[in-house]
Amino acid sequence: MSYRVTTIKVLLMFGLFVLLPAGVWAQGMGAQPGGNFYNAEPRPQASNQVGEKVLSEVGWTQNLNQQIPLDLTFRDDAGKQVTLQKYFGKKPVLVEMVFFYCPMLCTEVLRGTFQGLKDTPFKAGQDYEMLVISINPKEGSELAAEKKAGYLKDFGMENQADGIHFLTGKEKEIEQLSKAIGFGYVYDASTDQFAHPAGLVMSTPEGKVARYMSGVIFEPKDLRLGFLDAGQGKIGSPLDLIVLKCYRYDGQTGQYTFAVMNVIRIAGLATVILVGLLMVVLVRRDMVRSKRSGDDL
Repeated sequence: MSYRVTTIKVLLMFGLFVLLPAGVWAQGMGAQPGGNFYNAEPRPQASNQVGEKVLSEVGWTQNLNQQIPLDLTFRDDAGKQVTLQKYFGKKPVLVEMVFFYCPMLCTEVLRGTFQGLKDTPFKAGQDYEMLVISINPKEGSELAAEKKAGYLKDFGMENQADGIHFLTGKEKEIEQLSKAIGFGYVYDASTDQFAHPAGLVMSTPEGKVARYMSGVIFEPKDLRLGFLDAGQGKIGSPLDLIVLKCYRYDGQTGQYTFAVMNVIRIAGLATVILVGLLMVVLVRRDMVRSKRSGDDL
């Protein structure tokens, strides 16, 4: 009996002193996006209207089988003007929309993508093409080249550079591409930040949207199967995506916090509930055993 009580206490301590402080840590990390993160002055507060817009417009719309407009023009990481058509036609294409100076989840999304791709048997340029496209029209090809070089070096994928492309473009083209693939994002001029969902899109070689993957961690198996299906022109079925947004707007403070904090809170609550159920089951078992022992005596 005492052993089980000790186990229950340990589990409760874990839920209270690990998961709940983690939520506080996440909230603190997201308090000054784009401000103190870059050792700069805090950005001005935003309005409540922007918060409502974020809640209603940020997320994924599953435009499966939608044709990506391949005539859109961008600049590659070498500064050359290119159309999207250049990257389509023979291999499946992974499309990821971020912005390079994003102080929050964009880095985690890209790191999760590169880690997953590194662990697949496929090679960029040989088996698929990867497009990382900035949603910030203020970002240019020099920054794109710098970011690309950094990720390739960090994950030891320099030999796949020809199949990985970091692109920048103008607002009109960015909006057209985002609308086509169902990438809902919002720009707030007062804070110079973007709210957007985390994830990636896979398309067929012809440029048809084939599959969505949401979040910041992408399993090699899922990526491999996604490439195989997209490469064969297979279109996935609509699924309920768990949408992880780059930031959550706080209308009272005009600041944005990690949406992942909500995930941590849910995990903490789930842990407490499971521990509570475990306590009930163990106590009932002990009561039944004690009663049986008493009857035997």
